Amino acid sequence: MNFLDKYKIENEKRMSIFTQKQKRILALMCLERQFYTYKKLAKGKIWSSIEQYRELLDKFWMIILNDLEADDSIWYFHEKIRSDNLCNEIEYTFDLCIANIFANHIEEWLDYLIDEPIYEEAFRLLTLDFILAYLNEDEDESIEYDKFKNHPLIVKEIKRQIQDETDMKKIINFEDAKNWYNQCIGIF
Repeated sequence: MNFLDKYKIENEKRMSIFTQKQKRILALMCLERQFYTYKKLAKGKIWSSIEQYRELLDKFWMIILNDLEADDSIWYFHEKIRSDNLCNEIEYTFDLCIANIFANHIEEWLDYLIDEPIYEEAFRLLTLDFILAYLNEDEDESIEYDKFKNHPLIVKEIKRQIQDETDMKKIINFEDAKNWYNQCIGIF
């Protein structure tokens, strides 16, 4: 069993004490860290959608914090972000690859919000996958997870996820969420 499988089991135990709303907040906290990193990679690039993703994440916060139903309009908003950035002449770079992973995680989140409650705990694991993809830049497609288990980025993210469990309890309304994400530090 690799370290990611072990963390999955540990994560499930820790998450089992939280309500669905709390789990959703924890998942959004992970997406916010990915977004912070996306902003660093996307700044000044032709494919940047920083403002649009900020607006989309704010919509997520409002839906979760106000116990609202998500509808297809939020999905179409994301589709517009993605289609606005499809350029034939775009150079495929590692930064763009990592940014696409973030966009795919946003799509996973949209599926989760709109269609059916799924496995909220998975979003914390997706953040570790985001880091592993970054660390595995020069490798082939397969990742030897245990090779990275003590890497500072992985260790730091696991600590942040545990800290999120305390910080999450302080997020009652959108202003609290904005205060948290404005102080948020990205993954790398």
